[in-house]
Amino acid sequence: MTRRIHLLMALISLALAVDKYVHMDLKGAPPRPDYFKKSLDLFSKLGAKGVVIEWEDMFPLTGILSSASHGNAYSKADVIGILEYANRVNLTVVPLVQTFGHAEWILKTALFEPLRENENYTNVFCIGNPATKDILSDLLSQVAQLHAAVTPMPFFHIGADEALIKPGQCPEDLEMMEELGTNDTKILVYHHLRTVAKLIQDEFPETKILAWFDEFKNADAQTLRDFELDQRLTPVVWKYNPSDLETYLPDSMWGNLSEAFSTAWGGSAFKGANGAAKIDNDIVPYMSNNQQWRIQLDLHSGKFNRSIEAVIVTGWQRYDHFTGLCELLPTSMTSLALSMDMLENGNVTTEDATSISSILSCPNSTTLVNLIAGNDTCKYEGYQVRDSIKEIVKYMKNFDDYTWIHNLENGWFGKTAQDRHYSSRYYMESLYGQYKKYFKNANRMKKDIINNFGAIYFSDTASEFLFDRVDSFTEKLSRGIEDMARIIGRRSFPVRPLF
Repeated sequence: MTRRIHLLMALISLALAVDKYVHMDLKGAPPRPDYFKKSLDLFSKLGAKGVVIEWEDMFPLTGILSSASHGNAYSKADVIGILEYANRVNLTVVPLVQTFGHAEWILKTALFEPLRENENYTNVFCIGNPATKDILSDLLSQVAQLHAAVTPMPFFHIGADEALIKPGQCPEDLEMMEELGTNDTKILVYHHLRTVAKLIQDEFPETKILAWFDEFKNADAQTLRDFELDQRLTPVVWKYNPSDLETYLPDSMWGNLSEAFSTAWGGSAFKGANGAAKIDNDIVPYMSNNQQWRIQLDLHSGKFNRSIEAVIVTGWQRYDHFTGLCELLPTSMTSLALSMDMLENGNVTTEDATSISSILSCPNSTTLVNLIAGNDTCKYEGYQVRDSIKEIVKYMKNFDDYTWIHNLENGWFGKTAQDRHYSSRYYMESLYGQYKKYFKNANRMKKDIINNFGAIYFSDTASEFLFDRVDSFTEKLSRGIEDMARIIGRRSFPVRPLF
């Protein structure tokens, strides 16, 4: 084991430079255009080669597709401005459009319900349905044409991860498999991915197609060649574990991929991979994940004719279209900076920390320890959102950990006391004062969240965040205050039994 650690550290010390692309996930907390641009500026200063933009329902779609658009979707002028700004700060833009799984944003609607693999689930396209091809052709063309009109488009990402509903369920799939002369659903999937790649490359032949590696990791290399996927696609291998990536991405998997493909990309994370309900960022697991990825690059790049060319540092805003918001970009900018540095060098030095601190507008006294602990006071764009989230999370935890309050609740403010307004006025007066204090402060924090979020996000982001993460806390306090006031106002109580 010691020898292996020394080998890995030696590899890190000889690490080759790798292109880094920051992922912008717009299915949660899509930023206002101005904040989008300021974020791109920070990505560039932190060493990003480009940005992968997962537009989902925020793209300014036209025609039948517009019926599935977000109510706050960007205008065409907004997108042009974002792409032009990316050019200005020397970022290559990679559009990402899901073309297999993770299609909830469109398949959830009644109009597109017939395109589902399984009529009960909104996750996956029925890939044998000719109407699916027509819709994807329209969708891909709209996105690609607008991108290519503004900025070079060397890459286009077609998703294809986590197709949770197995293909071969809709009638059109079964018909397609019969035409292909197979009962192997993988053949159906490869036929679909080749079709999707051709939809883009027939119009933009110089554009290389990226796809998450889920459908390729155990594939037969000859079958991939038979479907021209070795020529048309580049697999993006993703894994977000903070340790033991070699367990999840074994040498045999890399060998299998390199037999079919001349190159690959990687996929690490800087946020949004530490729990679907996690709203504050713990930096260390992400730094560890990117350090593990540095090791993977050095161990396996040599297997490919053109090495592993790049890594997408992902930052999910939701786990999927239906989950709540998780770690937002302003809570995670320090995590991104440290993760990018770890991915580049395999470690972060005090000199690196000084450079990061300058880019993130941190006080001169900021140390590497401060950055890793996430207790910095850096004033990068959007830091107020970070601070307001930290404040409310800390305050709610303070309440949860307040043993004295909970002892009183358990003893004198249980369900009977609340329902029958039957308890000791003496203890209620003490508890009432605490509830009032927490309620007042929490409402002040909610106002700060609305103001700070509103500066960089559309108004629905703050509303959703509060509704999911905070309102249950203040509603509990409000109900408690009301019930305690009724108890305190009573001059007498009935004799038992109460039931």
